[in-house]
Amino acid sequence: FPVTIQCGNLAALSSLGSSVDPILNSQNNTIENLSGTNVEKAMNTFIEYGYTAEQAAGMIGCLQVESTIALNPKAFNPAGGGQGAFGIAQWRGERQQSLRNFANQFANGEVERLDVQLAYIVKELKDMTQYSGPAEKMLQNAKTPVDAAIAFAHYERGEDYSAQAYREIKCGCQFDTKYKNANGQPVNVAILKQRIENATRVYQSFTNNSRTV
Repeated sequence: FPVTIQCGNLAALSSLGSSVDPILNSQNNTIENLSGTNVEKAMNTFIEYGYTAEQAAGMIGCLQVESTIALNPKAFNPAGGGQGAFGIAQWRGERQQSLRNFANQFANGEVERLDVQLAYIVKELKDMTQYSGPAEKMLQNAKTPVDAAIAFAHYERGEDYSAQAYREIKCGCQFDTKYKNANGQPVNVAILKQRIENATRVYQSFTNNSRTV
């Protein structure tokens, strides 16, 4: 996932494809200077990276569970020990340190910037690691916000994640409490449903308001 840092504006990404980062070091044209909410900025940025509106909405719907509906890039949760969880995706441990290294390398250490965190999400997806690889493949095949949310949950691997539970919720089946997360605990059904509801709402808002949210 090559990173290109140069002057320009966000719109220029449409001609560059999904393999380059936003213009993180631009003085006047970063995503932070664009109008609209953080959700709108994230939606437009993911689309500039080459994701569809449905896929972008699914990604954002999951992120809203992690860092509030407003997508707060400064969100911090001290629970769980270590450095805690930070940012719109609530990164922890090695992944959080990698985010900080990314910000140090490409954005003068400004890790709390929304565009930096959005860029890092795409970088992680394109790196095709143990979890991000399957998530990116699923995401690219997603045709609806619901499918995209299920795919992106695989990338996040949150405490509520269970692939089978997501499939049951999607098809409207009776939820079976035997499904456990990676820690062996029963998954949180409410959070699973919230990701999907968020994704659907973001997409509907985007399509109902002249492609903005």
